[in-house]
Amino acid sequence: MDDERVCGTRWLSLHEKVVRRGDGSEKRWTYARREGTAGAVCVVAHTGGDSPQLLLIRQFRPPVGREVLEFPAGLLDDGETAEAAALRELREETGWTGTVLRVGPCIPSSPGMTDEWVRMVDVLLSEGGDAQPDGDEQIKPVWVPCADLSQALESFDAEGVMIDAKLWSFAAGMAFAALAERDAAP
Repeated sequence: MDDERVCGTRWLSLHEKVVRRGDGSEKRWTYARREGTAGAVCVVAHTGGDSPQLLLIRQFRPPVGREVLEFPAGLLDDGETAEAAALRELREETGWTGTVLRVGPCIPSSPGMTDEWVRMVDVLLSEGGDAQPDGDEQIKPVWVPCADLSQALESFDAEGVMIDAKLWSFAAGMAFAALAERDAAP
């Protein structure tokens, strides 16, 4: 396939690619390419026990012009594993560390618009400390009880805080799992 870089910066470039349609005709597809990284991680950080809580972050995101509630996340550094990147980003953004329990597959974030992918990393939290965000980041850690996640997200939305798609999907999955468990009970 013909792939041409139209313009770009250090972290993002615009590309056009010739793609063949189902009827055999061709069209040009414009998309964004993530530059300077091998991918990204999204950290599902939580406490254990009978009443687990999620550690989320709230930060202003210039592309949408609003605060967004999301999982801690970030780009992989050159040669870095998903596990190492997840623990690094978690510590930088929240001050917490923990144990990686599971790393998910590469999932595209918006496959019609960008080649960016992310791995969801499940981390059991163990110890808190001081956050060390990048100089331009204004991150506020937010604790939410897992049992109240859907209600909490609705409250944040009502305040005008946008909810990241990965977080909303996670909450929907938890809600569906709870319904299935309830319906399967005798």
